[in-house]
Amino acid sequence: MTIPREDRPTRVSANRRKDDRIIRDRLRRYKKAFSVGQAITSEMDRDALFEVIIHQTNEVLESERSTVFLHDDKANQLWSLVGVGLKKREIRIPSDYGVAGWVFQHRTPVTVNNAYKDPRFYSEVDKKSGFRTRNIICVPLITWAGHCIGALQSINKSSADFTDDDRELLAFISNYVTIALENMRFLKELKDLNKARERAINHLAHELKTPLAVSYSRPLGS
Repeated sequence: MTIPREDRPTRVSANRRKDDRIIRDRLRRYKKAFSVGQAITSEMDRDALFEVIIHQTNEVLESERSTVFLHDDKANQLWSLVGVGLKKREIRIPSDYGVAGWVFQHRTPVTVNNAYKDPRFYSEVDKKSGFRTRNIICVPLITWAGHCIGALQSINKSSADFTDDDRELLAFISNYVTIALENMRFLKELKDLNKARERAINHLAHELKTPLAVSYSRPLGS
């Protein structure tokens, strides 16, 4: 259908306003995500870090729940802290179970807007918790060295389905999450190294003192 000449400026103006709103909304969300990143990377306590990630990710993506899954190399499982405050509990799943397991194994982001129709969805978690999962968005946590250490997942967007923009936004946040987790690991390794060095120094000092103590305790001429 041909648009009348007099209606074309109005149509163009309306389209521009729509595009402007979309751009402003994206800028607002990424500005919020940047603030979230600053909050995440400044937190050095593990339990507090999980809470910050969960709350802030839910707010940015308008989701009901978010979860950080980390890989346990020894057990070959994905584990996470569920809940906040004093009610936190640890959950564990095999590293190839569910959407999070698939994302971890394939190192590929996933958007699932009908969870119960996706064969990767692990419905047993819903059965045990009584929670009903509608849609899922999940991205891998990949370090600067290229190692996948887990996955970041959000569930049930409140307004509608998850979009490609949501997936990009979650991937943006996941970079900060990975940095924070790696910083925490480096700090722990540094503390462990310092403790080992202190033990070695104390042991060496003890060994150096012991012969002198024995020597001075003997009578002269013995």
